[in-house]
Amino acid sequence: MPKSVYDEIKKKHGEAFAKELRDFDNGIFEIPNIVKMLKFAGYDAGPIKYFLSALKIKAFKSTVNHKGLNPFELLKKAGYDAFYADTLKKQNSISKYFMKGAKLCTFSDPTRFKKYYIVHCIKEGAERIKPFKNPTREDEYATSVISIQILKNGTFLKITNRYNHLVENPDNTFRSNPDQIIPGLSEALEEYFNCPILKDVFIPEGYAFINKHLLKFNEEFMNKYIGEQYYCLDGKIVEIDRDKEVIIDNYVFNIKERSFKKIIKSLKDSGFVEALMKEIEGKSLQFKTRGKRGIKALYADGIKIFETDDGVLRFLNLPTTTKIGDNFIKFDRYLKYFFAPHLQEIGNGFLSCNRAIECLHLPLLQKVGNCFLMFNSNLKCFSAPLLKKTGTSFLSDSGMAQVIMPSLERCEDDAFLHAFGVKSFSAPNLCYAGAGFLLNNVRMERFYAPKLTNLPPEWQTSGNFHFYYHPNCEQLRLEQGNLKKFLLVKKKTLLSRVKEFIRS
Repeated sequence: MPKSVYDEIKKKHGEAFAKELRDFDNGIFEIPNIVKMLKFAGYDAGPIKYFLSALKIKAFKSTVNHKGLNPFELLKKAGYDAFYADTLKKQNSISKYFMKGAKLCTFSDPTRFKKYYIVHCIKEGAERIKPFKNPTREDEYATSVISIQILKNGTFLKITNRYNHLVENPDNTFRSNPDQIIPGLSEALEEYFNCPILKDVFIPEGYAFINKHLLKFNEEFMNKYIGEQYYCLDGKIVEIDRDKEVIIDNYVFNIKERSFKKIIKSLKDSGFVEALMKEIEGKSLQFKTRGKRGIKALYADGIKIFETDDGVLRFLNLPTTTKIGDNFIKFDRYLKYFFAPHLQEIGNGFLSCNRAIECLHLPLLQKVGNCFLMFNSNLKCFSAPLLKKTGTSFLSDSGMAQVIMPSLERCEDDAFLHAFGVKSFSAPNLCYAGAGFLLNNVRMERFYAPKLTNLPPEWQTSGNFHFYYHPNCEQLRLEQGNLKKFLLVKKKTLLSRVKEFIRS
């Protein structure tokens, strides 16, 4: 391995990335043009190391067809006495050929033979071959005793030698390519063990292999890809100018021009561009970068407005915004922190299907549309003390444990539907709840809504009354006038489960 290759990858992707590749399969650094290939591959080596190891073998694999030949016969032709080490005794039987300080880690792993197909290969007279003064990975001593080891699912192969850690990349002898021992050996091993040795190179999820580049992408639509510092349209990779540009989801923001360019034009607008343009208008702008990964934030008059990490929006602050339209950052998987202290009105689809936000406080919010924060399974807390009325599907499928809505008077259909995590619900001014309200909640322990006189239809239907499924519920508080009819339906099933019944 040329040292410069490791150093270049370390400089571009970080030390942890480079070390993980080296420790997993140091032969990866010998793939032609590997530095260029990984330019847009991100900072996490874990998802791509098996792919790269497979690519390495494919890069040097022989086209000679030896189908039907026994691999041990081929190794015999190459000058090796070879055998399959399928027991611990066989696995460690070649340790006598290794110098002190150069023992294979294989010998200290009592389960290696269970996880790998191990083929030990010994040349005649190996015990008489002496180490070289200036050893190399493929010299006569090194290759006189080798071990071919194939992970039994076929996702990893390495070839070790007698020097082990006394030379560079000892686990990549013959580039870990059996065909370099003798042409056709890879195919013969595949057939003998019925184990495709990385025959099919599967691109890991979240990556694309285009124009000899491995691309880590955040968004993909109709063969168009968006990553952290590039976008790829119809096979053409465009790299942004990192000094003045930053990718935010489906947009490129240019700080010099104060402009947003939409990347995949057929995707619907996410609504935040208009809000951001108003927030930065007439203000002094500055990019600040932190961390080895280059996490970038935009400041307007010294106040942080947004922060991106790996090309996606993680933090958004709208300090002066009072109104937001429909579908604001809908289907977002990454935004974790959102602040809008003066926000009063929100349209439909606000932050719906978001996977990252855990807590949201909107102190002045008074009006919301449909599907507000719907399908936000990681949402743990939400506060909107002035909100009086919801749209449909309000906070449905959310993950909150406690709901406190002091001003809420009316919930439209499917509010809190499938909000499985809610344990405590308090809405002292709630008068109306539509169909599906709190339906299919199984964890409720305390419920407080003393003014709720218009019950959802499910609450009045014997077979579907959902609090029947709330064995932990301790308090249910409703108006007396409603309770008489209600108790005739569910007296036996409900009262047996409610520990304390409070009448107002």
